Amino acid sequence: MPIRWALFNPANSDQAVVATELGVWSTDNLIGGATNWGPSNSGLANVRVDMLQLRTSDNFMIAATHGRGMFSSDAFTTPIALFTADKVTTYQGVPVSFTSSSYKGTSWNWTFGDGNTSTTENPSHAYATAGKKTVTLTINSGASSLTKTAYIHVLPNRGTPYTLAQGGNFESNANDFGSMSISGSTDKWERGVPTNFLTTVNSPVNVWKTDLDADLTSGTYSSAFMTPNYNFSAAGGYQLRFRRSMEIVGCNAPFAVQVQYSLDKGLTWNRLGVNADPAATNWYNRGPATGCPIDAIVFPDRYGWTLNTNNTLCTFNLDAASVIPAVVGQPYVAFRFVLSVAAGYGAGSYAADGFMVDDFEIVGPFNATLAVNLVNFTAIKKDNDALINWRTSNEVDINNYLLERSYDGTAFSPVTSLPAKNNTINTYNYTDVNAVVNAGSSKYIYYRLKITDKTGRIKYSEIAKLTVTKTGPQITIAPTVFTNYVSVYSTEPIKQIQVFDMNGKQVYQAANIIGNKIFLNNNLPKGMYLFKLFTAGGSVTRKLVKG
Repeated sequence: MPIRWALFNPANSDQAVVATELGVWSTDNLIGGATNWGPSNSGLANVRVDMLQLRTSDNFMIAATHGRGMFSSDAFTTPIALFTADKVTTYQGVPVSFTSSSYKGTSWNWTFGDGNTSTTENPSHAYATAGKKTVTLTINSGASSLTKTAYIHVLPNRGTPYTLAQGGNFESNANDFGSMSISGSTDKWERGVPTNFLTTVNSPVNVWKTDLDADLTSGTYSSAFMTPNYNFSAAGGYQLRFRRSMEIVGCNAPFAVQVQYSLDKGLTWNRLGVNADPAATNWYNRGPATGCPIDAIVFPDRYGWTLNTNNTLCTFNLDAASVIPAVVGQPYVAFRFVLSVAAGYGAGSYAADGFMVDDFEIVGPFNATLAVNLVNFTAIKKDNDALINWRTSNEVDINNYLLERSYDGTAFSPVTSLPAKNNTINTYNYTDVNAVVNAGSSKYIYYRLKITDKTGRIKYSEIAKLTVTKTGPQITIAPTVFTNYVSVYSTEPIKQIQVFDMNGKQVYQAANIIGNKIFLNNNLPKGMYLFKLFTAGGSVTRKLVKG
């Protein structure tokens, strides 16, 4: 039988394939006349093959047939570790979803840069400490490994007031601030010395700017410059202050900037203020009713800055009644500056130096960030009792945890106080005896922790909700239309979570829930999904829609 082409495996000279009248044949052991050849039909044709070619980048093979087109095979390719994360800048305690896009992976070993590991293909991990984390994925017991240095930036918790010397001048504590792409896979924000058109620096040398040394570029993308989480628990007046510089060409497009704030560690964001806001000075110059309003393709609400300005002081009184939802009284308040750019305008419209921030400050009453991270907090029904469990990390000078209970979710009363252990990792348990009986006609019992340090500073945990009116495993999953996470309340411990698309493909799996929420990959396509949750007493399946 004629041999029309032959290829050796570049990674193993004992392996070869040949093109014949009856398709492609291969061997794993070339030993001269004693070689045992066999048909190789894995993705290849079983008809006459005239040519074989390898792609040198990954040894992917193409077979050209006589009259049947081309076929391909990965017989000579080697496993390659590849991965991404749904967010690269985040806050303490917020899960990051990692996705392996590895080639020919059969086993996975992750290290997250904080001493934690995972062997699932697409894990989710919440970082308890701030800083830049190096992530490594090794597949197939060491066949391939990929390390991304300082890949995940976990922003810190900070108290108030927050001064220039503490990091607001961008000279010290450089990791207090970070940036990331929101859409379009482009992050324009950089920290350093500006050298393009906008160069006036209010403090020594460093700023945060949309590209330190070049104009903006055409495209449709948005990115954010992000601040720490600030503790606004104490009552009083708070003011946000910073220096703003900006260069534009068009008054309504192709780009604009606005400030947003979050009360849930970056899970959701709200625009801060309106144009000519009475609570602010030098705030947005554009709104839906102003002259030359921002194009809705840039910001749908049409609020923001588009102006030429240099080193202008901007302030916002955060305790103003117009700030809804309110920030005063909240333990986690974060801010971000969002640059939004739209494609489709003339090339000259992008010939501008963008936006620059310097000397970021929070003025307000004293709030210290308690030196403790609450990793999880759960309330589970067992017979007539409520089992309360919580886990913390990095406790420093914490005095005690006061467990509080409510039957309406509003009025809380003390249940018990447990002394803090002040170790690196800590686990606490308490049984609220006869809590279900004492609930009477209430459908739910709500629990929270009042955390006090040794100087008397206080912060509260999120609320854990327990259902008392039904027997057996009762699980509530909401909302029915979600974006990137759903909230889960269960009367029994969750043993496993599985999420499937409508084709039956599993898109998520985990062994527990962090903070009563299931966080899903932002890249998950819109549509309907089946959520299946397992407890010791059974399982519950719900249909929810990704909107």
